[in-house]
Amino acid sequence: MNYSKFTIKNFRCFTEEQTLQFAQPEIDKIGSGITYIVGANNSGKTTIIEGLWIKKGHYLNDSERKEQPPEFKLYSDSTNIKKTVRLLRDNAYLFIEDPDRESSQNTDLFEVVSSRRHWESTANGTDSSNNVVAGSAIGGNPRNQQNVQTAIFLKAIESDSKKYEDFTNLVKRIIPEFTG
Repeated sequence: MNYSKFTIKNFRCFTEEQTLQFAQPEIDKIGSGITYIVGANNSGKTTIIEGLWIKKGHYLNDSERKEQPPEFKLYSDSTNIKKTVRLLRDNAYLFIEDPDRESSQNTDLFEVVSSRRHWESTANGTDSSNNVVAGSAIGGNPRNQQNVQTAIFLKAIESDSKKYEDFTNLVKRIIPEFTG
């Protein structure tokens, strides 16, 4: 099923309803159907991804919502899927799927691939490469997710000291903050 748009409202920085139109795949057009989310820092990019990522049973803190309950909607040509919240206890809300929706439908709708922050280097004194692969890109919070393929690639670089040194020098040239 292809989804055409996503709306988010009353969640973190989004008090008014905002719409994200999804790119639609076209036959024989390489790269079509890929939606890029770009914007300035602190503009809500990750919040949008988290809105898409939220699954049934996810708890939402009171600090993450506005006066009205958060609302997330996915649209396709034939369906409207709605995610809402209900009060579970003071200051905690639980996401529930739209009761009109068939419970047997798949809730894993998207593959989210981050194009930045893929690697927390061992050069900083922590060996996070093992955690990256074990964490995978399935489940969890997208703010903490690592792209598994990138993690495997970087783990291979780290296993060869010459490749690791070359890679680290390249990163230091491109991203000066890496050294600090």
